[in-house]
Amino acid sequence: IQNNSIGITPTGAFDGNGVGITLRSGVTGSTVRENHIVGSITSAVLLLDDDTERNRITRNTFLGNGGVAIDLGGDGPTPNDLNDSDSGPNRMFNTPTILESSSNLVRGSSPSRAHVEVYTVDVSDSTLTDSSGFGPGREFIGSVDANASGHWSLEVVLPPGVALTAIAIDELGNTSEFSANFRSE
Repeated sequence: IQNNSIGITPTGAFDGNGVGITLRSGVTGSTVRENHIVGSITSAVLLLDDDTERNRITRNTFLGNGGVAIDLGGDGPTPNDLNDSDSGPNRMFNTPTILESSSNLVRGSSPSRAHVEVYTVDVSDSTLTDSSGFGPGREFIGSVDANASGHWSLEVVLPPGVALTAIAIDELGNTSEFSANFRSE
């Protein structure tokens, strides 16, 4: 699913669906890439069922959706768990954590060797943010691979006070939900 505008009318108005995209019942190995998903009543991308896995969700734009942008299991933000060995949609892959952000660097932790994508979060308009404080990703600003210890850093150019969020993707394509938002210094 690539290069689509989901929930946007030809005039640019939000006219979302109940859910933007649902992957369930054993959907495996799909890619959701470079879409604009807006105005959904609940989640923008919803993954359901334990056998729905290895689905890569990358470089999308999420605006004005009623629930979390990427929802593994349909229950809102999923807490990270030790060793990330649970089952569920996309193996309930743990989110990264942003630990530090400045005008030229974003640093954090994630599951070992995960591919981490960092996004801005538009907090200037409350209709564009998720009230949970986890995303949504408005604009992709860069990506980096975490090392074996799960540490990562990304060189960027940011103005002060920008809100950021991130997702993690494992080597099989399992994509996490968005991390807790973090405001740059």
